[in-house]
Amino acid sequence: MSFYNEIEKSVNLYDKLEVRKYLKVYALALVESYRHKGLGKELLKSAMLLAASAHVPAISGIFLSQCSQNLAKELGFVKFNEIYYNKYFINDQVLFTGTDENNSAALMAYRIPDVEEVADLEIQQLARFNVESEGEQNSKNS
Repeated sequence: MSFYNEIEKSVNLYDKLEVRKYLKVYALALVESYRHKGLGKELLKSAMLLAASAHVPAISGIFLSQCSQNLAKELGFVKFNEIYYNKYFINDQVLFTGTDENNSAALMAYRIPDVEEVADLEIQQLARFNVESEGEQNSKNS
């Protein structure tokens, strides 16, 4: 998880998107035989609809390939941070070998228009549902 932490740590998406909560997509992955058929886009659109229906005004993700980054960009996502695989070192060694020099992972996010955050729910007591302790009942009956 340190790779994910590394790409996220320098960006405060709450401030950038001006929200108190957002939905995070950790990985968008498809088996090779299902790629290039529009399924990735539909999955991401479904996540956006899920967020909107739950009054979560933004969505973010770490997109691990140029293809998924392009897909996110098509849907309006903005790139906030990027790590090139050939420049990511742990203990002075490149972690990802055999990658193209333009291959990267990107933290991207989207502020969903017209979705407002609802205030945090507060517990309200209704008279017909109040539960009283035995002590409270006894003091009323006295």
